[in-house]
This record gives sequence, C-alpha cells and structure tokens, in this order.
Amino acid sequence: MTVRTRIAPSPTGAPHVGTAYMALFNLAFARKHQGQMILRIEDTDQSRSTKESEDAILSSLKWLGLDWDEGPDCGGEFGPYRQSERLEIYREHAKILLEKDRAYYCFCTADRLAEMRAMQEKNKTTQGYDGHCRNLSPIQIKQNIEEGLNHVIRLKMPKSGTCKIEDKLRGDVELDFSQSDDQVLLKSDGFPTYHLAVVVDDFSMKISHVIRGEEWITSTPKHLVLYDAFGWKPPEYIHLPLLLNPDGTKMSKRRNPTSIEYYRRAGYSADALLNYLSLMAYPAINEEEKFFLARMLFPHVSAVDYVDLVTTKKGENEQALNDCNESLKIDPNYSKAVHRRGKARFEMGQYELALEDFRDKPTALTVGQQEASSILWTSADGHCKIGIWECQPGHFTADRSAAGEYCHIIKGKATVTKVDGDNPREIEAGDLLVLPQGWKGEWIIHEHMRKLFVIDASPNL
Repeated sequence: MTVRTRIAPSPTGAPHVGTAYMALFNLAFARKHQGQMILRIEDTDQSRSTKESEDAILSSLKWLGLDWDEGPDCGGEFGPYRQSERLEIYREHAKILLEKDRAYYCFCTADRLAEMRAMQEKNKTTQGYDGHCRNLSPIQIKQNIEEGLNHVIRLKMPKSGTCKIEDKLRGDVELDFSQSDDQVLLKSDGFPTYHLAVVVDDFSMKISHVIRGEEWITSTPKHLVLYDAFGWKPPEYIHLPLLLNPDGTKMSKRRNPTSIEYYRRAGYSADALLNYLSLMAYPAINEEEKFFLARMLFPHVSAVDYVDLVTTKKGENEQALNDCNESLKIDPNYSKAVHRRGKARFEMGQYELALEDFRDKPTALTVGQQEASSILWTSADGHCKIGIWECQPGHFTADRSAAGEYCHIIKGKATVTKVDGDNPREIEAGDLLVLPQGWKGEWIIHEHMRKLFVIDASPNL
C-alpha cells in the first residue's frame, strides 16, 4: 500500500500553528513510509475564505520546510485541490446517496431550526436535528422542490447501535450512533459541508491515513457511515492530541498568539518553532531538547535513509541543498549527500562552494586523497561531457580507455606520466593537456589542482 497523507486547512484567517503541527506529523508519517503528503484547501466557506489567507498558508508552511507533493500550487494526478473547484463532484455524490436512500431532502426553515434548538435547550435534551423531514413522501418532496423551497441534503444516520473506530494511536474507540444527528451534507447554496467533502476527497485522492486532531473523533461515525454508503474502504485513522496551554486548556486565538506569521515576524526561526511543535507530541530523541527537521521527520534512520527519502524535485536546487545539509548533520561523511549538494550548488552558480564537496578518489594511491567534480554540460547522446574537477595533492592512476579527455588547467601543479613511464609531463595553471582515448597512466598532484575538462566517448574516436 502506498502511504498518502493530507492536510486540509481552511483559508479563513491567518495560518494557525495547529496547521503546522498537523502538517509536521502528516509529513513525517508519509516520509517514514516513502509516501506522499497532499495539501488540499477546504474553501467551501465562501463567506470567509480569501485568496490572501490561502497564500499565507502556503507561504508559512514553505517557510517551515513542510513541503507537499501535490496541491493547488503544484498540481497532481488527483486534482483539483481546492474544494471550491470540485463542487460538481460533491453534487454527483450527494445524488448517489439520495438514490441509495442513505440521504434525504430537508426543507426546514431557519426559523423552525431555531425553535427546535430552543426547545431542546429548554427540555435539556440532546442537541441536533430531530429528523423532521426524514420520512417525507416522494410526492411531498417533489412538490416542495417544484415550489422552489430552499432545501439541504442530510445524511441518514443509524438511530441505534455502536460505531467502532479503529484508531491507530488510541486503539478501539466506540461511540453510540444516537449521539450523531443527521448531518447536513449539501447546503442550499450547492456547497458541501466538511463531512461530505472530506470523505469524497480523501477517497478520490487515495488518502491511506487520515491524521488529524482528536476533536474530529466524534465526527468519525458520520464519515464511516458515508464510506459504507458509497461501498468504499475507509482510510486508517490517527487522532492526535491537541495543542494545549500549560494549564491544560486548548490554544485559542483569543488567549494565545497562534498565527505562524506572528512567530515569523517576531524573529523566531523555523527550526525553533518546529522543534517546539514536535516536542509537544513525543519525547525528545535520546533526551535531546534540540534537533532539526531531518531528525523530526526520521528520528531513527541514518543519513543514507534520509537523503533517499526526502523529496527533491528536479530544478528545486535550494530544496535539494537544504535536504542534503540536513542529511549531513546526521552523518557528515555521507558521500551521496555531498555529491547531491555539490550538484545543486553548481546549478545555483555557487561554484566555489560546490567544489568544496570532496569525496575519496577511488583510484588514489595516496591514503585519504579526495576529489570533487561537477558536470556543466552533457551532449544529447551522452557521449560528450564538460565539467570542472578539483583534486587534493596525492598520487592516483587514470584510465582513458573508454574516452579521450581535453583539459585546461586552471590552478595547481601536477606531473602526468604514461603507464610505461615514457615522456612525463609537468603541467600547471594555464596549460592545455590532451589525453587521447586509450591513454593510461598516473597523476601526481603537487599542489591543489582545478581543471576544466572535456570528455568525449564518441564511437568514432
């Protein structure tokens, strides 16, 4: 099974630290299992959703380094990733539920609903919809629609029995269906509520694990009923504890600075904020109180595992650079990360820094001799390559059986000798050196050397 997680913030205000908290653990879980994390924008509340808020969400999460694999800004196979762009999908699925008699039209007015809630409060009975329109006849429904009466579509919830939730963190959780009312699925304006949209979206986007806050546990029976109605297999559920104040109360906008942007403007580093959020959910690794994103995402893997697991998209050199730097914090000697970092640095024009990423020279006769290289251009057929190479002082063998080489020495000094010892040549900065295909010999680097090279393995050589 391919692991796919998601975060689905609503663009109705400043991006909340709770969003970062959920994103961190969804990302960590996905990366641990070599899966993907999806960003979905739940903008069905059109009266409060804004483009500015959506932009702020994306900007804040990227600042924290919590990147996603699919989303409204980068696309993906299962888009669109804004709920406002998926309205027809929700309407089609609401129609399916009506046809299966798993949902019904409700024509109750706002005034009637207000009177109902007032009576429930007065009688101290369970709050929720009383099912007034649940058993309307087809004739009544048709007549109401023809008269143009406003209506919603509600889910038919079981009125008895127990719903068993298999939570991967909490174990089995059982809730009485009687505590769940007939939830509105499709509003009178044609927009879905959270409950219909989240189920349809999670299924259609192949979300394997729903990792969300514990406040959604009581809504899970409604979601499981919807999965059953559609004949779909539900995802795995993991309900995380909420962010709390020291006194145990829930963090809120009224009592706390909860905006990610607040902490960013106040001068907090992204690493500090992520470090704090991670420690809210699980103990420090090896009793550490300070660690970085690589450790948060992969607390028990090696640098080799980490650099293979991070998502580095083609052309995103800055992200590749950050990924490799995080890996090298775990293992400073991991050569694969050094090589990838050097390549990213070259593509970003950081040539001097790129050539600092040395690795052991495989044909060195001098213990500990290191080299660095980066390809600047490759021909379409792959036969010709141009690049820059550096090498520390030492002695190594060279074999040009497969390709000829042209060199322009930029700095340093060396002695180059054929394998038979014939005609040794001293080279230094400014010299040109041609090694024809078939040449074999030895290099002795006297002073740290840098060269521009052209290697040609064309068949006609």
